[in-house]
Amino acid sequence: MPTGIKKYGPAPLTEMGASTESNSLNAAQSIMASRSSTKKQKSRPERIERTDAFIRKLLKLYTKQNAYFPVQGLSALNIICGSLDFETGESTDGWGRFFEPVSMKSMRNMLQAKNPGAVCYSGTVSPNRDNWYNANTIWPHLEMWLYTAEDDSAPGVMDEAGWYFMDTSPFKMLRRQVGDVHWTLESMFEHKDISNPHIIAVLSDKQPLREDSISLSELMLIICMIMFRISGSAYEQYRVFPVTVLSCSGLPVRIVQGFIDPDAGKLVIRKTPIMTRTVEPKDCWDLHVNLLRWLTATPVGETK
Repeated sequence: MPTGIKKYGPAPLTEMGASTESNSLNAAQSIMASRSSTKKQKSRPERIERTDAFIRKLLKLYTKQNAYFPVQGLSALNIICGSLDFETGESTDGWGRFFEPVSMKSMRNMLQAKNPGAVCYSGTVSPNRDNWYNANTIWPHLEMWLYTAEDDSAPGVMDEAGWYFMDTSPFKMLRRQVGDVHWTLESMFEHKDISNPHIIAVLSDKQPLREDSISLSELMLIICMIMFRISGSAYEQYRVFPVTVLSCSGLPVRIVQGFIDPDAGKLVIRKTPIMTRTVEPKDCWDLHVNLLRWLTATPVGETK
């Protein structure tokens, strides 16, 4: 196993505190309200205002009791949902690519260079435990590999890729624990090149993933990340704010992307097929390396 976890930037929020549905919604709305009050003295670009208005409508979905939104019904909400190629990051929706995952070979080489002779360790998989337990085991192990190096003075894989943790304190209440619906934001990070508005987030959810649906947690996390981006003045001249989410539920995982096109008035969502970790160490390790490719993806695409 590798030793010495290195972190640069704010530490991730990992503690889990129970919160109600109303508290979570109020927290999201309070961010919008605080931003709006500071912006009244200064007009913002029309595209940002359109994105703002679109987000406010979608936030009302948070009060829904269902934990899923079937893909076939998303068009009524002005949401487009398409496929995302897990290997290349390409999609067929016509909006172009915004995250380019590093190659599998490059990632393996980086991990080997950081930890020569390290064994293929991907953490404990427990098929007999519930979804929430297994979902929460994924991020700590991925985090370990992202920030560890045999030489404690050397940067980790995450640092070389140009990403670092964002402050999650505005999102402490961005989680839900109502009945059997239980999910939370594990971590979020942005690129060191501030000209890239892209965000990557990690989500743990007790509810099983479904191929024919988007989870409420995935949808809310995407729009709240976009909301966070438009809350300041640094990105007012941008049009698109791409978000990638590593969505974990038990042993299954998938990559979900989303962004709002203010000109089209659409939220575009892309998702990979669901992949499942196994109890076989090597198979599980291969999937984890693939996920690391996405957590260190290069931000690309036209966002202005």
